Amino acid sequence: MKADTELGGVEIPAGSMLMVRFASANRDEAMFHCPEHFDIERENASDNLAFGQGVHFCLGAQLARKELNVAFEHLIQRTRNWRLTEGKNTLTHWPNLILRGLNDLHISFDKR
Repeated sequence: MKADTELGGVEIPAGSMLMVRFASANRDEAMFHCPEHFDIERENASDNLAFGQGVHFCLGAQLARKELNVAFEHLIQRTRNWRLTEGKNTLTHWPNLILRGLNDLHISFDKR
């Protein structure tokens, strides 16, 4: 920052370094109701920044969405009773300044 400023009620002194955190933006309480809750059917689900925005929008976003659509459609047809595997998930994230991801995620389900 070249001059003292305030952003979102936070004082930022001149000379400070700021970092854009997309994972944080996708959990903005001012933008998303219950932002920590995974809800793909929320009213403004398409407003997330997972694939970037504007001229920086990911070229592969549509392909990734289609692949996920096909994969989940087949998984849901072949499985039921999805759940977190008991005693296996710490739900901790690996340390990274840019991306946010779980160390691991163990899911159990039953075959149809």
